Amino acid sequence: MKKILSVTLSVLLFICIFIPVSAEERIIEHADYGIIIDGLTPGSGYDGKADNCFIHNEYYSHFADYYFEEQYNYYKSAYPYWTGELPEDWWFAQKKELRTDSKGNNKTFGSDLSQDEFRNHIFYMTVIFNYDGEPDAAKNKEFADNLSEGMEVLYIGNTTPCAVVAIRGGTADFTNIVENENVEFFFIAFKRTEIITVNLTIFEETYTPDSAHARRVLRYAAGLEKVPEERDEAKEFFFMSDTDYDGKITAADARTALRIAAKLETGHTLYNCDSGCGAWWNF
Repeated sequence: MKKILSVTLSVLLFICIFIPVSAEERIIEHADYGIIIDGLTPGSGYDGKADNCFIHNEYYSHFADYYFEEQYNYYKSAYPYWTGELPEDWWFAQKKELRTDSKGNNKTFGSDLSQDEFRNHIFYMTVIFNYDGEPDAAKNKEFADNLSEGMEVLYIGNTTPCAVVAIRGGTADFTNIVENENVEFFFIAFKRTEIITVNLTIFEETYTPDSAHARRVLRYAAGLEKVPEERDEAKEFFFMSDTDYDGKITAADARTALRIAAKLETGHTLYNCDSGCGAWWNF
């Protein structure tokens, strides 16, 4: 059965190779995992502004817990230094200015966005919940769903008391999270707070798939290919193969990959600056 399906997929690829695929126009979002695509001027600094925000990419559906654990463990280690309970330490970027709720509890950084800042922009935040006991995905989801009316919840932690939510500037989202009794702390999602991000560094790479890669993309879209086990390989596969930037790997992406392999299209280039790829896929 799998052999028949594989042959069918190959035929479909051959038929569709000459059918162009146009990407939808996308809204610019702001986050530290944003990537410039094909044409914005690089080298303007790591301010999070980008052509496309990959936070919705399928990659994070598979590896969210890794990033939650990185951020949660860092928060637990660094918090006593931020509050002054322990002496300043260079590794934890020295003492932080913290914002508090109406009861005086530290909830986030003084430099993070507020209700009136970054109006009409979207920031993605990791929220840490403060319940006792082992991490519980169902409880994380319940708490996240009740943070602010209409707030988008992107990812739920299975191994940490965490979730990623979308805060929209100019709404009450920020205030509602600060005042929520179930929230221990929140900050920019999937990021280490000493400004070293786990998703962003010097990077430039052009998508140049061959026919074997296109076939692999189609097999994944059809449920015949597993997610790469190595995180860096998975990140490159999901980010580069998502040719229409809809966050999912589909047959349309495979068709585009095959057209690029056949030199009927030029693959997109992802970059933050022009100094080379560095270790970006490992972050």
